[in-house]
Amino acid sequence: MSSRSRGDRSAGNRSVGNSVARILSRISIGTTITLNYDSSINVTGIFQGFDNAGNVLIRVGATLRRISPTRLNSITT
Repeated sequence: MSSRSRGDRSAGNRSVGNSVARILSRISIGTTITLNYDSSINVTGIFQGFDNAGNVLIRVGATLRRISPTRLNSITT
C-alpha cells in the first residue's frame, strides 16, 4: 500500500468522524442514545458530550466510555 492511499483513507476517516460529530452535536447532553460501533457492539447510555480529543462520551451505568467517532456505525435516540 502506498503512502498516498493510506493518507486518502485517513482523510476519509476524518470526514466520517466530522459528520458523526455534527449529528451528535445536535443532541442534548443527558439524552439516552444507542451507539453501534465496531460493526457489532451496541451500547445504550447517556450522552455526555465530547472530550478534548473529539471522542464521544457516553455514560453506561457507572462507567464513562470514550468512543472515537470513526468507529461508529449508527446512532439511535
